Amino acid sequence: MSARETTISNESLSLTVDEMGRLVSLKNLETGTEFITHAQAAEGWRIVAPAGRYRLAITHASEQKDAPTIAVEQSEGGRRLTISYERIWFDNDNKLRINQENRYLDVRAKFVLTMPDDASEVSATIELDNRSECAVDEVEFPVLAGMGGLGEKKDFTLFEYGSYAVKCEDIIENGLPNTGEESDHYGRAVQTCMFPTMRLVGAEGHHTTDRGVWQDLYGEEEGIYFGYHCPEMTRFAAKFEHFPKEHTNWPSQHDTPPDHPRYISYWGLHMPRLQPGEQWSSPPVVVMPHRGRWHAGAERFSAYYRSVGYGICKSPSWMENFTGWTILLGNTYIGEIYHDYKSCADEMIKDAEVTGLKTVFYYGHTKLGAEGADFDWGPADELGGDEGFRKMVVRLHAAGLRIILLDHLHRYVNSEIPEFTDLNLAKYQVVERNGLPVRPRWWKETGLSCLYREGPTPAWAEMCPYCEEWQDIYLDHLDQMIELGVDGLELDCFSPTFCHAKGHGHEPGACTEGRQLELLKRIRGHVEERQPEFAIILETDRVFTRQYADGWLYRLVSEEKDKALRFMFPEVHNLVAMIGNYAYDRVNYTLQLGVGIDVQVSGIRATALRACPELAEYIGEVNRFKLKHADIFLGGTFRDVLGAAVQAEDLQYSVLLGEDGRKALVLRNNSGEPQEIEAGFEEAREDKRLVLWRPFAGEKAVASQPVKLTLQNHEVAAILQV
Repeated sequence: MSARETTISNESLSLTVDEMGRLVSLKNLETGTEFITHAQAAEGWRIVAPAGRYRLAITHASEQKDAPTIAVEQSEGGRRLTISYERIWFDNDNKLRINQENRYLDVRAKFVLTMPDDASEVSATIELDNRSECAVDEVEFPVLAGMGGLGEKKDFTLFEYGSYAVKCEDIIENGLPNTGEESDHYGRAVQTCMFPTMRLVGAEGHHTTDRGVWQDLYGEEEGIYFGYHCPEMTRFAAKFEHFPKEHTNWPSQHDTPPDHPRYISYWGLHMPRLQPGEQWSSPPVVVMPHRGRWHAGAERFSAYYRSVGYGICKSPSWMENFTGWTILLGNTYIGEIYHDYKSCADEMIKDAEVTGLKTVFYYGHTKLGAEGADFDWGPADELGGDEGFRKMVVRLHAAGLRIILLDHLHRYVNSEIPEFTDLNLAKYQVVERNGLPVRPRWWKETGLSCLYREGPTPAWAEMCPYCEEWQDIYLDHLDQMIELGVDGLELDCFSPTFCHAKGHGHEPGACTEGRQLELLKRIRGHVEERQPEFAIILETDRVFTRQYADGWLYRLVSEEKDKALRFMFPEVHNLVAMIGNYAYDRVNYTLQLGVGIDVQVSGIRATALRACPELAEYIGEVNRFKLKHADIFLGGTFRDVLGAAVQAEDLQYSVLLGEDGRKALVLRNNSGEPQEIEAGFEEAREDKRLVLWRPFAGEKAVASQPVKLTLQNHEVAAILQV
């Protein structure tokens, strides 16, 4: 270390900054790995300030004329390295409202790196005091530039858990993935990728993550985790850049010499939009080198989540060992009737005997039907009226089935129905920045929608949850649903937005997430007081909602994100994976993840038994196996590939743990080709014997491991400790 460098360290990790405040070294002391292998690329931070309508002023740590003050303090439980500036220098010709001769911005800045004594991680935070006449829009810190890869390949696999669910191998060799969120001035796809917490939709933004984002760069044996640990709604993006800019999204590639340095840089991009006279402290970005692959990062983010009060509510008793549901369409917004109340009961009772799916998710029971956003959620005369609806519920319950209904009223109501005018519901509407009501425009199955990409939903009005009167209206609606005898509601489209309306009790442009969560809490309390066995299901995957909700309509269609979700939060059950016509591999996928089945065959116009009898039989066979070992496959802990010893060319597999520590190894082939497999557990248990289960072949004892078998395409098998 140079005399002009400052280092903090513990037994596992060391971090070094130079006299300019640049991060020049990050070393895993347990493995000896230096992550910043190209120190010439090192940087510390970046600040962006507006300099006119279409201009930006940008400066970096390496460009400062005044050297920072760098201090190290020993605090309780760790060490704190602070890089302090009394003012910020901009060495460019942008027209900032600063002293043009000296080009200083009157901003006090502290960049703080905190390293605990007992953990291989460092937390990066920022403190700004803006005493200038200019706003500060963006601050990027930490900046880990010059990371040249891991292992023999000197490369990384990039894993992201969030809205993009990215797993991209060999990013130094092949370039970065394109998330579609990269600004034009950052360079083209595969050179830069960004993972923001908020995505712009028109003039508005909406939240895309579950209170924080994390990514992992890893090799064969170790990696590095980047986590934005913020429990609030804030603007942030994790930005990765590839150097040199040799990859393009054009047909030609730059012909960079093979021996040219290649590396990845990480930028923690905060967007405080700090106005003159304001102060700001950032949430932390946690950087953690680790052994293993992305699982270590997942465990770190899970630990953070639990530290901020995450929890799960107690679900109705009938949802114990929940195997899933069949979604069945009743009435549609264009007047098509597929299942009236009698037909729904007839079809579901027969289907449940074969599939073992004991819940019907009935979609479109009102006069306006599915996607109609009706205000009156009572039974429709066209489907059998109130009497027919109640008979359906009685028949389903007598056969041991449950029924839940889709619900939009928690958020949307049709603006073209009489109640909208009679009850003056317009005063509760979410309003855009331009002062006009939000009008969702979704592409539905009508001729008009195919021409203009808009169906009936422009008639929907979005209700702001800040309006307590609207919350009261919704609770009255909830009482109506409980009185009808149904077993629960699925609150569709459960996500926040931004509202600029006046008179709602919030600031212009406020995000509705916090108040939406308060509404959900009220719903939970209301249900527990009136009917504790009434289930609340949400269309979302935001984990913190599970403190008030019993399950999700989350279709589990992104395997990498699904596995990370199950791995981070194994106690989150009552999940379902969507199954289409003859989708045998999707049924196998539910076994691999340890989740329920969401049957959506023939566009939800039929049951599996009606549309695909063979698939219905297969679902029933898998469900019988799940229920026999429910502590593993319906209530177990998902461990992904950890603890498995598998040799196969192209195979999906995972380990699940039961309550007593028993393990199951699910082997799933969707490669398109037969697979010769040798499989077992890394650690054998002398007190348990092994069995091999295959659909319609039952469980057969296995003398020893590894177990040798062949799986055809779309076949599944499980090895269990019993």
